[in-house]
Amino acid sequence: MPAQDKMFSLRIPEKLLNEYREFCEENSINISKRLRKFIERDLEGHRARKLQQQQQIQQQQKNNSGS
Repeated sequence: MPAQDKMFSLRIPEKLLNEYREFCEENSINISKRLRKFIERDLEGHRARKLQQQQQIQQQQKNNSGS
């Protein structure tokens, strides 16, 4: 594990964890890498929405100052 990586603890029902672990094993998926991808995808979407909101606000301010 690279030095910059940190541990992340999460609480989920044991049954869900066991089912997901089995799913990952059957499909040769690394659980940590898969969860990292989900987190990254969530953050990318969040950043894009945030940027779009900022651009809309700037456009509104630009339109209001020109009126």
